[in-house]
Amino acid sequence: MSTNPSTGADGPGSPPLLPEDTPAAPAELAVACGQCRRCGLAESRQQVVVGRGNPAARLLLIGEAPGAEEDASGQPFVGRAGRLLEQLLAEAGLDSERDLYIANVIKCRPPGNRKPSRAEIAACRPWLEQQIARQRPALIGLLGATALEALLGHKGGITKLRGQWLQPVEDRPQLSSDLLNTAQAIEQQPTESSTSRSPTQKPAQFITQSKTRTTTQRQDQALPTHRPGDHPNKRSINQQNNRSIHRHNINLQAIALMPLLHPSYLLRNPSGLEGSPKWHTLQDLRLLRSRLDDLAAGQD
Repeated sequence: MSTNPSTGADGPGSPPLLPEDTPAAPAELAVACGQCRRCGLAESRQQVVVGRGNPAARLLLIGEAPGAEEDASGQPFVGRAGRLLEQLLAEAGLDSERDLYIANVIKCRPPGNRKPSRAEIAACRPWLEQQIARQRPALIGLLGATALEALLGHKGGITKLRGQWLQPVEDRPQLSSDLLNTAQAIEQQPTESSTSRSPTQKPAQFITQSKTRTTTQRQDQALPTHRPGDHPNKRSINQQNNRSIHRHNINLQAIALMPLLHPSYLLRNPSGLEGSPKWHTLQDLRLLRSRLDDLAAGQD
Protein backbone atom coordinates (compact mmCIF):
# COMPACT_ATOMS: atom_id res chain seq x y z
CA MET A 1 0.00 0.00 0.00
CA SER A 2 1.39 3.38 -0.96
CA THR A 3 1.29 6.21 1.57
CA ASN A 4 1.26 9.92 0.96
CA PRO A 5 4.36 11.09 2.90
CA SER A 6 2.73 14.38 3.79
CA THR A 7 -0.42 12.95 5.31
CA GLY A 8 0.24 9.34 6.26
CA ALA A 9 -2.15 6.45 5.78
CA ASP A 10 -4.57 7.65 8.42
CA GLY A 11 -5.24 11.06 6.94
CA PRO A 12 -4.03 14.64 7.49
CA GLY A 13 -2.12 15.25 10.69
CA SER A 14 -1.02 11.66 11.09
CA PRO A 15 2.63 10.61 10.89
CA PRO A 16 3.37 8.19 8.04
CA LEU A 17 3.26 4.49 8.61
CA LEU A 18 6.56 3.04 9.76
CA PRO A 19 7.85 -0.41 8.84
CA GLU A 20 6.42 -3.25 10.90
CA ASP A 21 9.30 -5.66 10.31
CA THR A 22 12.24 -3.42 11.20
CA PRO A 23 12.61 -0.16 13.17
CA ALA A 24 12.63 3.01 11.11
CA ALA A 25 15.89 4.41 9.79
CA PRO A 26 16.96 7.71 11.44
CA ALA A 27 15.97 9.84 8.44
CA GLU A 28 12.59 8.14 8.13
CA LEU A 29 11.98 8.47 11.84
CA ALA A 30 12.81 12.17 11.71
CA VAL A 31 10.26 12.73 8.94
CA ALA A 32 7.59 10.82 10.86
CA CYS A 33 8.32 12.68 14.09
CA GLY A 34 8.10 15.98 12.21
CA GLN A 35 4.52 15.18 11.28
CA CYS A 36 3.49 13.91 14.72
CA ARG A 37 0.39 15.43 16.34
CA ARG A 38 -0.02 12.92 19.16
CA CYS A 39 -0.13 15.56 21.91
CA GLY A 40 -0.59 19.27 22.40
CA LEU A 41 3.14 20.02 22.31
CA ALA A 42 2.91 19.96 18.52
CA GLU A 43 1.01 23.24 18.64
CA SER A 44 3.80 25.26 20.26
CA ARG A 45 6.99 23.64 18.97
CA GLN A 46 9.30 25.15 16.37
CA GLN A 47 10.99 21.88 15.49
CA VAL A 48 10.88 18.26 16.53
CA VAL A 49 14.15 17.27 18.23
CA VAL A 50 14.91 13.63 17.42
CA GLY A 51 18.56 13.05 18.30
CA ARG A 52 22.18 13.52 17.33
CA GLY A 53 25.40 11.56 17.32
CA ASN A 54 26.13 8.06 16.07
CA PRO A 55 22.84 6.10 15.70
CA ALA A 56 24.84 2.85 15.57
CA ALA A 57 26.79 3.50 18.78
CA ARG A 58 26.61 1.05 21.68
CA LEU A 59 25.85 3.86 24.12
CA LEU A 60 22.60 5.84 24.19
CA LEU A 61 22.08 8.88 26.43
CA ILE A 62 18.47 9.82 27.11
CA GLY A 63 17.49 13.18 28.56
CA GLU A 64 14.15 14.76 29.39
CA ALA A 65 12.96 17.18 26.70
CA PRO A 66 14.23 19.95 24.41
CA GLY A 67 14.74 23.47 25.70
CA ALA A 68 14.52 26.76 23.83
CA GLU A 69 17.83 26.42 21.97
CA GLU A 70 17.10 22.81 21.09
CA ASP A 71 13.65 23.77 19.81
CA ALA A 72 15.22 26.44 17.60
CA SER A 73 18.06 24.27 16.27
CA GLY A 74 16.35 20.87 16.06
CA GLN A 75 19.27 19.26 17.95
CA PRO A 76 19.25 17.93 21.52
CA PHE A 77 21.57 19.24 24.23
CA VAL A 78 22.96 22.29 22.44
CA GLY A 79 22.08 24.91 25.06
CA ARG A 80 23.97 25.65 28.27
CA ALA A 81 23.24 22.21 29.71
CA GLY A 82 24.34 20.61 26.45
CA ARG A 83 27.60 22.51 26.37
CA LEU A 84 28.35 21.38 29.91
CA LEU A 85 27.49 17.81 28.93
CA GLU A 86 29.88 18.03 25.97
CA GLN A 87 32.63 19.26 28.28
CA LEU A 88 32.12 16.37 30.68
CA LEU A 89 31.90 13.83 27.86
CA ALA A 90 35.21 15.06 26.49
CA GLU A 91 36.85 14.88 29.92
CA ALA A 92 35.59 11.30 30.23
CA GLY A 93 37.03 10.38 26.83
CA LEU A 94 33.68 10.16 25.03
CA ASP A 95 33.11 11.65 21.58
CA SER A 96 29.44 12.57 21.15
CA GLU A 97 29.62 12.14 17.38
CA ARG A 98 31.34 8.75 17.44
CA ASP A 99 30.85 6.96 20.76
CA LEU A 100 27.20 7.63 21.54
CA TYR A 101 23.81 8.86 20.45
CA ILE A 102 21.83 11.48 22.38
CA ALA A 103 18.04 11.67 22.47
CA ASN A 104 15.24 12.76 24.78
CA VAL A 105 12.15 11.10 26.20
CA ILE A 106 10.09 13.96 24.70
CA LYS A 107 10.78 15.18 21.17
CA CYS A 108 9.02 18.56 21.44
CA ARG A 109 9.69 21.40 23.86
CA PRO A 110 7.16 21.76 26.70
CA PRO A 111 6.19 25.46 27.04
CA GLY A 112 8.36 27.29 29.51
CA ASN A 113 10.67 24.27 29.74
CA ARG A 114 8.28 22.71 32.24
CA LYS A 115 8.51 19.03 33.10
CA PRO A 116 6.58 16.93 30.57
CA SER A 117 3.34 15.39 31.79
CA ARG A 118 2.82 11.66 32.03
CA ALA A 119 0.41 11.80 29.09
CA GLU A 120 3.02 13.57 26.96
CA ILE A 121 5.56 10.93 27.91
CA ALA A 122 3.02 8.28 26.93
CA ALA A 123 2.28 9.92 23.59
CA CYS A 124 5.97 10.23 22.73
CA ARG A 125 6.98 6.78 23.96
CA PRO A 126 6.71 4.96 20.59
CA TRP A 127 9.32 7.27 19.08
CA LEU A 128 11.78 6.39 21.85
CA GLU A 129 10.97 2.71 21.38
CA GLN A 130 11.76 3.07 17.69
CA GLN A 131 15.09 4.71 18.47
CA ILE A 132 16.14 2.04 20.95
CA ALA A 133 15.01 -0.75 18.63
CA ARG A 134 16.99 0.73 15.75
CA GLN A 135 20.17 1.49 17.69
CA ARG A 136 20.15 -1.66 19.85
CA PRO A 137 22.48 -0.10 22.43
CA ALA A 138 24.34 -2.18 24.98
CA LEU A 139 24.39 0.72 27.45
CA ILE A 140 21.89 3.47 28.25
CA GLY A 141 22.67 6.51 30.35
CA LEU A 142 19.51 8.00 31.88
CA LEU A 143 20.07 11.72 32.27
CA GLY A 144 17.77 12.82 35.07
CA ALA A 145 14.70 11.60 36.91
CA THR A 146 12.29 11.93 33.98
CA ALA A 147 14.30 9.52 31.83
CA LEU A 148 14.59 7.11 34.75
CA GLU A 149 10.85 7.18 35.34
CA ALA A 150 9.99 6.90 31.64
CA LEU A 151 12.05 3.74 31.14
CA LEU A 152 11.82 1.99 34.50
CA GLY A 153 8.86 3.54 36.24
CA HIS A 154 11.03 4.71 39.15
CA LYS A 155 9.35 7.79 40.56
CA GLY A 156 11.45 9.80 42.95
CA GLY A 157 14.98 11.03 43.48
CA ILE A 158 17.87 9.95 41.34
CA THR A 159 20.75 10.81 43.64
CA LYS A 160 20.82 7.44 45.41
CA LEU A 161 20.78 5.54 42.11
CA ARG A 162 23.16 7.60 40.00
CA GLY A 163 26.35 5.85 39.03
CA GLN A 164 24.92 2.36 39.57
CA TRP A 165 24.15 -0.24 36.94
CA LEU A 166 20.47 -1.09 36.87
CA GLN A 167 19.19 -4.39 35.54
CA PRO A 168 15.42 -4.77 35.06
CA VAL A 169 14.04 -8.07 36.29
CA GLU A 170 10.99 -10.18 35.47
CA ASP A 171 8.27 -7.78 36.57
CA ARG A 172 9.09 -5.31 33.83
CA PRO A 173 11.56 -6.57 31.25
CA GLN A 174 10.25 -4.59 28.30
CA LEU A 175 9.23 -1.20 27.07
CA SER A 176 5.70 -1.94 25.95
CA SER A 177 2.22 -0.54 25.73
CA ASP A 178 1.29 -2.54 28.85
CA LEU A 179 2.59 0.31 31.00
CA LEU A 180 1.71 3.35 28.94
CA ASN A 181 -1.28 2.83 26.68
CA THR A 182 -0.79 5.71 24.29
CA ALA A 183 -3.97 4.95 22.36
CA GLN A 184 -5.92 5.86 25.49
CA ALA A 185 -3.59 8.37 27.17
CA ILE A 186 -4.94 11.71 28.29
CA GLU A 187 -3.21 14.87 27.04
CA GLN A 188 -3.29 16.59 30.42
CA GLN A 189 -1.66 15.62 33.70
CA PRO A 190 -3.76 12.95 35.45
CA THR A 191 -5.60 13.99 38.59
CA GLU A 192 -4.51 12.67 41.97
CA SER A 193 -7.29 10.11 42.00
CA SER A 194 -6.23 8.69 38.63
CA THR A 195 -2.58 8.07 39.44
CA SER A 196 -2.98 5.02 41.64
CA ARG A 197 -1.70 1.77 40.24
CA SER A 198 -4.14 -0.66 38.69
CA PRO A 199 -4.55 -3.89 40.72
CA THR A 200 -3.36 -5.81 37.67
CA GLN A 201 -0.34 -3.63 37.06
CA LYS A 202 2.95 -4.82 38.51
CA PRO A 203 5.31 -2.33 40.16
CA ALA A 204 8.65 -1.52 38.64
CA GLN A 205 11.45 -3.77 39.80
CA PHE A 206 15.13 -3.65 39.06
CA ILE A 207 18.45 -4.65 40.57
CA THR A 208 21.15 -2.12 41.30
CA GLN A 209 24.61 -3.46 40.74
CA SER A 210 27.66 -1.83 42.29
CA LYS A 211 31.00 -2.88 43.69
CA THR A 212 29.66 -2.84 47.23
CA ARG A 213 26.06 -4.04 47.09
CA THR A 214 23.26 -5.60 45.08
CA THR A 215 19.79 -4.39 45.99
CA THR A 216 16.30 -5.08 44.68
CA GLN A 217 14.12 -1.99 44.70
CA ARG A 218 10.37 -1.84 44.08
CA GLN A 219 8.31 1.22 43.30
CA ASP A 220 4.64 1.22 44.27
CA GLN A 221 3.69 3.77 41.63
CA ALA A 222 4.14 2.96 37.97
CA LEU A 223 3.03 5.28 35.21
CA PRO A 224 -0.75 4.91 34.93
CA THR A 225 -2.71 3.17 32.24
CA HIS A 226 -5.77 5.22 31.25
CA ARG A 227 -9.03 3.76 30.02
CA PRO A 228 -11.74 5.39 27.92
CA GLY A 229 -14.16 7.19 30.16
CA ASP A 230 -11.69 7.85 33.00
CA HIS A 231 -11.69 11.56 32.13
CA PRO A 232 -14.78 12.25 30.05
CA ASN A 233 -14.19 16.00 30.03
CA LYS A 234 -10.65 15.83 28.62
CA ARG A 235 -9.66 15.36 24.98
CA SER A 236 -7.91 12.07 24.19
CA ILE A 237 -4.89 11.62 21.94
CA ASN A 238 -5.88 11.23 18.29
CA GLN A 239 -6.23 7.47 17.83
CA GLN A 240 -5.47 7.71 14.11
CA ASN A 241 -1.98 8.89 15.01
CA ASN A 242 -1.56 5.98 17.40
CA ARG A 243 -2.27 3.49 14.63
CA SER A 244 0.41 5.09 12.47
CA ILE A 245 3.34 4.08 14.64
CA HIS A 246 4.44 0.49 14.91
CA ARG A 247 5.25 -0.42 18.52
CA HIS A 248 8.50 -2.19 19.39
CA ASN A 249 8.85 -4.12 22.64
CA ILE A 250 12.38 -3.58 23.88
CA ASN A 251 14.00 -6.14 26.17
CA LEU A 252 15.74 -3.93 28.70
CA GLN A 253 17.22 -6.98 30.41
CA ALA A 254 19.74 -7.09 27.57
CA ILE A 255 20.83 -3.49 28.25
CA ALA A 256 22.87 -2.10 31.15
CA LEU A 257 21.30 1.14 32.38
CA MET A 258 22.91 3.83 34.50
CA PRO A 259 21.12 6.88 35.93
CA LEU A 260 23.12 10.11 35.82
CA LEU A 261 22.38 13.59 37.11
CA HIS A 262 20.91 15.87 34.46
CA PRO A 263 23.29 18.58 33.20
CA SER A 264 20.75 21.29 34.06
CA TYR A 265 21.07 20.24 37.71
CA LEU A 266 24.83 20.57 37.42
CA LEU A 267 24.43 24.13 36.16
CA ARG A 268 22.72 24.95 39.44
CA ASN A 269 25.53 23.21 41.34
CA PRO A 270 28.61 24.33 39.39
CA SER A 271 31.35 23.26 41.81
CA GLY A 272 33.70 20.66 40.37
CA LEU A 273 35.33 19.79 43.68
CA GLU A 274 35.62 16.15 44.68
CA GLY A 275 32.31 14.90 46.00
CA SER A 276 30.23 17.51 44.17
CA PRO A 277 27.42 16.55 41.74
CA LYS A 278 29.56 17.61 38.79
CA TRP A 279 32.48 15.52 40.02
CA HIS A 280 30.24 12.48 40.51
CA THR A 281 28.80 12.87 37.02
CA LEU A 282 32.27 12.89 35.52
CA GLN A 283 33.10 9.68 37.36
CA ASP A 284 29.86 8.12 36.11
CA LEU A 285 30.67 9.06 32.52
CA ARG A 286 34.11 7.52 32.97
CA LEU A 287 32.40 4.30 34.07
CA LEU A 288 30.41 4.36 30.84
CA ARG A 289 33.62 4.89 28.89
CA SER A 290 35.25 1.96 30.68
CA ARG A 291 32.25 -0.28 30.01
CA LEU A 292 32.39 0.64 26.31
CA ASP A 293 36.06 -0.30 26.25
CA ASP A 294 35.25 -3.64 27.87
CA LEU A 295 32.60 -4.29 25.24
CA ALA A 296 35.03 -3.46 22.46
CA ALA A 297 37.57 -5.85 23.97
CA GLY A 298 34.97 -8.60 24.26
CA GLN A 299 35.12 -8.63 28.04
CA ASP A 300 31.43 -7.85 28.60
